[in-house]
Amino acid sequence: MERLPKKFTDRIDRERGLNVIPIKQDEKKEPENKVFDRSTMVEQSCFKLGKGEFKYPHSIKIHLNGGDTTKSMDYMHLRDKHYDRDAGIILFYNNATVTIYGEDLDELYRHLDNRKVAAISVYEKSSLQTKEASKENTKVAIVTEINVKYKDKDIEQEIEEMRQNAFKNKNQSGNGHSR
Repeated sequence: MERLPKKFTDRIDRERGLNVIPIKQDEKKEPENKVFDRSTMVEQSCFKLGKGEFKYPHSIKIHLNGGDTTKSMDYMHLRDKHYDRDAGIILFYNNATVTIYGEDLDELYRHLDNRKVAAISVYEKSSLQTKEASKENTKVAIVTEINVKYKDKDIEQEIEEMRQNAFKNKNQSGNGHSR
């Protein structure tokens, strides 16, 4: 059966003597039991999501030592993930294992599982909770520590050598930067 356009059905109802009161668009009420859409929660201070054409980033930037050190871990090499609310998150890569410790990491893990996380950082718990928890009544992911352990010991050795050379150059130049 073919449905008639709304304006015709209203006219027919009026001719039958039915009281038709058109509802204006701005008078429509939202349902009271509105479901919270978790996809609107974009990011928190401890992690950033990909945006725009990079909504699904190809790697995760891991900021260590207050942002002084950054590691980039490709999603392509991510073999497995493990999340334990009491212990943290473990990311198993082909060449490394990344362990993320903290509290309320549910949202972070959910976004990691969907490969949407572009960056993870360690933040101080006290300043983070007051800043974000006051915005909304939600749990804030607090990353307290991130450890990256490479399976290939040569990689760890080369990173350590680079740190030692940087420390030597820093002490020789006196200002901390060798530009």
